[in-house]
Amino acid sequence: MIRYNNEEKKMNSPAKLLLSFFAVLMLISSLSCSNDPIFATIENEVPLRDPSFRGSVDSLVQFNNYLYACNGTLKRKAGKARAGQWYNVSLPSGAYRCSALAVTPSGNMMYAVFQNSEWKFHSLQKFDGTTWTKVNLGGGITSVDTIGTSENGIYTVTPHGSGGDGNHADYYTICTVNASDNFTTITGTVGTPTALTGKYIVTKSGSDGDGHAYNVTGGTATDISGKIDSVMGGCSVQINGQSHLYVLTRYRIYHYDESGYINHRDIRTSYDGFGNPAYYSNPKYPDKPLLLLPLEEGYREATIDTSSGDVTGTSSPGDEIYSSTAPGDRSQYDITLDDYTVTAIFAVTDPDYLPDGDSHAVYMSIGHYKYDGLWSYYSDTESEWNRE
Repeated sequence: MIRYNNEEKKMNSPAKLLLSFFAVLMLISSLSCSNDPIFATIENEVPLRDPSFRGSVDSLVQFNNYLYACNGTLKRKAGKARAGQWYNVSLPSGAYRCSALAVTPSGNMMYAVFQNSEWKFHSLQKFDGTTWTKVNLGGGITSVDTIGTSENGIYTVTPHGSGGDGNHADYYTICTVNASDNFTTITGTVGTPTALTGKYIVTKSGSDGDGHAYNVTGGTATDISGKIDSVMGGCSVQINGQSHLYVLTRYRIYHYDESGYINHRDIRTSYDGFGNPAYYSNPKYPDKPLLLLPLEEGYREATIDTSSGDVTGTSSPGDEIYSSTAPGDRSQYDITLDDYTVTAIFAVTDPDYLPDGDSHAVYMSIGHYKYDGLWSYYSDTESEWNRE
């Protein structure tokens, strides 16, 4: 019996080795079909960088030859620096986290909202590139929830009431702040602001996210849209000396001028809109400006007519020669990022904020349990999507 068992073991060894080989083969096969970006980058032979900027990045601005971004922490990167070279910026005394950034239209001052350890308002401060200076709130304002860039300075947003039905507050008041730190309250109260951009404020309210677009020229919030279903964000653009507003909803991109609604266009994707669009114009194709639309999965591009401001169509990154992702890099984008939520997107075309040799860069904040944080694409020096 003992001899029989030994012979049986000898007979089964090749079979066991064969089974092991097939098991490994099946594992490799399953990994090659994975949507997990770590394997996707291996498939496309692009090493996935270790992350330098984790979390949800809510603001990214250009100021004083640095890119500044915040996700609670505040970091900056020299404008000419390559990917991943982000360094912490010290917060003002007593501040625990940075929740929002905005730069004045002239570019000579950056403002930031800071919170305490309980994530409640700590201070509004301005930064000249070296020193933080606390801004004394005016007009009966006791706190600032977020900020944005206005026509001549910045906007501040103040919440009122305890909120409910998906709202952080019952309503909000908006102020403009000029270079002398004078606060002027805009007449009228609004829902939750999702975009504060030039002459416009875009808001939404309630769990369904229905909202409105307001023109605030003259110091009054004038509704130029009526109710808009499922608002996600917006941005404004100057075209031929006129200010145009684009509002992204779950399914459409709406176009307004200073007097009101012009038209809308479907996103033409199965994925929902997810935040504020970013304006982008490829320096090599200035007649083909785009809106970069953050989506529930990946992003999409909307082409703007340079004479009318109308959105003439939408396409996927890499579909067009003037795309923010070059056509030759389309497959790498599809494999690496197309399945993940884009919570914010930012485009940079100013040469002072780009590594030498690049014509543009695009940054996006990715929402994912494992691969969250800031990702980037540099047009020439690192022309593949990867983590910062």
